[in-house]
Amino acid sequence: MNSKKKHSPRVKQLLAAMTLEQKAGQMQQVRLMEENAPELAARGCLGSVICANSAWAGNDKQERNQAAKINTLQRIAIEQSPHGIPLIVARDVIHGHRAVGPIPLGQAASWAPDLVRKHMRAAAREAVADGIRWTFTPMIDIARDPRWGRIAESYGEDPFLCGQIGAAAIRGIQEDDGDGTAMAACAKHFVGYGAAEGGRDYNTAEFSDYTMWNVYLPPFIAAIKAGVMTMMSAFQSINGEPLVTSKRLLTETLREKLKFEGFVITDWDAIAELVTHRVAESIEQSTALAVNAGIDMDMMTKGFIEYLPTLVRAGIVSEARLDEAIGKILTVKENLGLFENPYTDESAAARVHLSPENVEPTLELARKSVVLLKNDNGILPLKKSDTKYLLGGPMFKIDHSLLGTWCLDGLPEDVVISRDAFRAKLTNPDYLTSITLHEDLMERATNHDVAVIYLGESSDRGGEARSISTLQLPPGQVELIKALREVEIPIVAVIYAGRPLDLREIEKNVNAIVYAWHPGISGGRCVADVLFGDENPSGKLPVSFPRSVGHIPAHYNYLSTGRPIDASTRRGQHRYRDSFDSPLYPFGFGLSYTSFEYSNLQVDSSDIEKGETATATVEVTNTGKCAGEEVLQLYIRDEFSTYARPVRELKAFERVPLQPGETTTVSFQVGSDELGYFSAQGEWRLEPGDFTLFCGTDSTAELATTLTIK
Repeated sequence: MNSKKKHSPRVKQLLAAMTLEQKAGQMQQVRLMEENAPELAARGCLGSVICANSAWAGNDKQERNQAAKINTLQRIAIEQSPHGIPLIVARDVIHGHRAVGPIPLGQAASWAPDLVRKHMRAAAREAVADGIRWTFTPMIDIARDPRWGRIAESYGEDPFLCGQIGAAAIRGIQEDDGDGTAMAACAKHFVGYGAAEGGRDYNTAEFSDYTMWNVYLPPFIAAIKAGVMTMMSAFQSINGEPLVTSKRLLTETLREKLKFEGFVITDWDAIAELVTHRVAESIEQSTALAVNAGIDMDMMTKGFIEYLPTLVRAGIVSEARLDEAIGKILTVKENLGLFENPYTDESAAARVHLSPENVEPTLELARKSVVLLKNDNGILPLKKSDTKYLLGGPMFKIDHSLLGTWCLDGLPEDVVISRDAFRAKLTNPDYLTSITLHEDLMERATNHDVAVIYLGESSDRGGEARSISTLQLPPGQVELIKALREVEIPIVAVIYAGRPLDLREIEKNVNAIVYAWHPGISGGRCVADVLFGDENPSGKLPVSFPRSVGHIPAHYNYLSTGRPIDASTRRGQHRYRDSFDSPLYPFGFGLSYTSFEYSNLQVDSSDIEKGETATATVEVTNTGKCAGEEVLQLYIRDEFSTYARPVRELKAFERVPLQPGETTTVSFQVGSDELGYFSAQGEWRLEPGDFTLFCGTDSTAELATTLTIK
């Protein structure tokens, strides 16, 4: 692949002037506080620094960034090195910087790409004020196993939803508002990291090329269309081949077929781990394997600095390959304006961090991400007066865990805790009793009208290297709910979590369930807004909730079989003898304080030719008594195809606000992009035949019509 013709005069001039050692250095990333970073920068042998203490930055306490430290190193690179090439400074700004928003799985529950874009734009503004110009997000790995700790960092199980939310995050991060606050986004982990066997982090993955093209690659295709500047390779092997050494995937697929033009970085120390992986005998050999496969920058192994010049002189790696990688790296730096403006205004953070402009998108996204899973007899919304409330549970006074995993710069003191937000809603705070000890809760329950119990898991229970073998709530929580049920007080359960959990016992013993994920600094406030009806819940699940760990995987878009499950009856054919096959809550599910009715799903032309597009329309009416927003979801099923296709697939969605009694008509375009699929060889196929279109409130929608491709 020859991309020299795309290089600017500046990049071409630098490529011609740099020594092999300097070229190797441009392909190297080390820690900001690395002891020899200033020396490498002065020699022009350093391309990037990462502001992280360790590979597990999402779990460890990290040093807060200071623009002054970054400026000091940047001045060395600009003013002392032979060519004055700026460093690109990276940090994991995953779901907010100081104004931390919902974890990515919670963001996906909003089904609101534009709100995600606005939130990540705010995150970029805050991070740039600290000197950060590159972030390792979005993580667009398809996640079908809730045992996997990094499902919290994902956008869930569906390729289309994941692609839409991921593309929105990329646009927000990389947008240039004209104020120099654009950052480079990094789509990760290419590819299939979320398919780790058993949900065990870093484990191997086994799936067919057909599955790769139709499940795991589509979000990366969406990221490329959104203009993502960089990508990160995955740790694991696929079908025995480590990603870092896969020329088939990194070059032939990513570069040649998908036309990605940015640069690819490894994950932390992934090149050295090839030796542990037992596919290389030394770091020198693993360096050659990685570069020749298509890796452009190494994160932390430092083998590029040490071995690349020797490998080029020995003819094992070509200098043209280095030039290709460095050209892409320099182009990203150039596109970010780093050559013209390499330094950070050291007073900017005080003005930008937690400004109203940056906090408001975070709060709005958190509100839209809350999913109402149960609301028996309309117990919600709660009354602000004349009702005595009992608050308790392990999460009602928690601050830090509401920030979620992979939160490096959010501070617990910035979090609005649940108890305080709840109290602020009441006309008479004396009607609120909050109890920490469970035995005291039981004693006081009979003197109150409603118990609001905050349950869930800490942020440390999810994230990288935080997989679990059970989906049960932590010990004591189910027992608390059962004990409260014995005293016959109505119970509202609020759940803060980073993954789907086994809620069967909670479902049986409470009157309402509000699933709030780990919502960020505005968590307590957004939940209180929902509980009291100031915000009508409109979040929808981005991942199916299995009934138990034994139901994994429980994704809705499984392939058709010759003996399908009859979902229409509780007594029909089932795969399990001891349980229903269906999830406890299906993909796309979420209740509202109002109700919606769908009707008149139709297409403007029931027969179309290849290359033509049909318009599907559906009417939706707010049949309830309050205003609300509904997320309309359009699914398709290919009724005849060469390959087995999913029972249904999400192909479009739209958020629609409706007043009581209001009806609106929503249109969706249905053409090749919606009706085709990839072969195992990555060829796009659009086959003639019938397609069923379903539209409704979740993935079990029954309203249907038919479209035929001639």
